Order: sequence, then C-alpha cells, then structure tokens
Amino acid sequence: MRTDGNDIMCDLVVFKIGEREFCINGEDMLENRAWTPTTPLPHSPRHVHSLTTVGGITMPLMDMSDCLGLGRADPIKRHAVIVALHGGRLAALLVDSVSGRVSVPAEQIQPVAGAGDNSKSSAISGIAIIEDRMVCVVELDAMFGAYGSEAA
Repeated sequence: MRTDGNDIMCDLVVFKIGEREFCINGEDMLENRAWTPTTPLPHSPRHVHSLTTVGGITMPLMDMSDCLGLGRADPIKRHAVIVALHGGRLAALLVDSVSGRVSVPAEQIQPVAGAGDNSKSSAISGIAIIEDRMVCVVELDAMFGAYGSEAA
C-alpha cells in the first residue's frame, strides 16, 4: 500500500483463471513468467502441482485454480506463473494469464461476507472494484499456509 495525498492506494497484480479475475498484493510479486515444464512432486498436496526452478531456487508450483476450488489446471504454453514472496515464504502460482498491475484506492476493496467459513473462501479476503469489474482479492496467507517454501 502507498499513500497518494489523503488516499491510501493498493498495488494489485490481476490474473485470470478461466473467465474469472483475481488479484494479489503487488508487493508480494517478484516475477511474472511464462509456464515451462516442471517436475512432478510425488505425495504432494493436491493443489501443489509440481516443483519449478526460478533463478536457481526450487519452489512449489501451486495450482491456483485448484486452490480456489475451480478444478485442476492442465498447464499449456499459454499459462503464466507468478513468483511470489509473502511472509518469508516463496512459491510459484500457476494461473491462466496475468492481466497486469493496477493501483486502486483502499476504499474500493470491500470485505467478503462469510469469508473464512471454509478453506476455499478463506483465501478470498475481499472484492476490488477495478473499472467496472469485481476482482476477488486472494489472501496469500491462506494460500501459503503450510506449503510455501522457505525463502533463501
């Protein structure tokens, strides 16, 4: 978050899964890259798709579609990977595409009623109104929980 005059602005990275739009805090994104083949991880949690290496660091590739209850992704070249660092945890997030970065006033992010009632909805902390669209704000604390790797 940053302050512009009296307004508190939130920097968000917007991504798509299917036709739905989601976003994460822009401060958490280290890199946006194209999907490349990865290494399967036997006996991993369902939403940990595989392992990937970025800049010589191996990290889990988390299937954001599965994390958000939208079904498992079958990655192809058009998919994207967001490398994120949050709370000392590093992970790669598999998404369909990255739309870009936006700054919105904090008052344009509204809490979600009933968030936290189950494991899927606890990942959504709010709805950001971006232009004429409602974009779900993904809470990386819920995503990274026990599955992000320690940052080097």
